[in-house]
Amino acid sequence: MDIEKKLLDHGVRPTAVRTMLLAALTKRHGTVSAQELEIELDTVDRSTISRSLATFTEAGLLHVIDDGTGVPKYECCPSEHSHHAADSHAHFHCLRCGATLCLESMHIDLPKLPEGFQISDISYIISGLCPKCSLSQ
Repeated sequence: MDIEKKLLDHGVRPTAVRTMLLAALTKRHGTVSAQELEIELDTVDRSTISRSLATFTEAGLLHVIDDGTGVPKYECCPSEHSHHAADSHAHFHCLRCGATLCLESMHIDLPKLPEGFQISDISYIISGLCPKCSLSQ
């Protein structure tokens, strides 16, 4: 995948740091916190990572997952289009190792809301033990 092209396609200017950050995000399978990215990209300062994550989210490159830990997690949007509630899927949060994993195959159906309401986001978190942690009980 051409990271610079993906940035441009989403209206984001491809700086060296943004390119490096999006490359790090696309390599991951699952979610990542800003703090984890700071450790991985130790040459990039915290505020630049934070601003870039906000830019990527606004541009539809990432979605933010609230897994109940109080620490936002980020994940690349699975589709080539900007994220919308219609693209929503479930996530699994392991209570033992703390991992939050994407369950793309578990699509969240849009509920019918009363007239006048508009959905901007749907969050569905399943908590429990991941396969690795459930085997080590």
